[in-house]
Amino acid sequence: MEVGIKLDWTWYVPDYKNNRELKEEEQLMIEIMPLDHNEKVKVGKRVKTFIPGGTRPGKKYAEETNATTIAKETFIEKTREVKNCVVNGIEVITGKELYEADGVDSDLIIDITNAIYERSILEAGLIKNS
Repeated sequence: MEVGIKLDWTWYVPDYKNNRELKEEEQLMIEIMPLDHNEKVKVGKRVKTFIPGGTRPGKKYAEETNATTIAKETFIEKTREVKNCVVNGIEVITGKELYEADGVDSDLIIDITNAIYERSILEAGLIKNS
């Protein structure tokens, strides 16, 4: 029998600029699916690739990271609908559109990514179950 918390799609209000001080109907919100423990482990294992020929004395392998690719894939897979979001005059309605929008602030992407990875530390009131 597997024991754990069942994770489900959740509305997240990013801690971005003054977003959380806005009226609820004006807040940027994004639907996220937090990673469970097993997914975190799998992502961690995929982030580093070891290649022969280390660059430091005593190392047989050099680490090559593909963290940017993994972060993008995870963001797109673990986000759905976006509300109240306009980037450079264009309405954004999906997580993929937000991630790929020209001119999107990286601080917003980082905040949402952190919420996907660290749901357990989110404070009450920042998560709204659908």
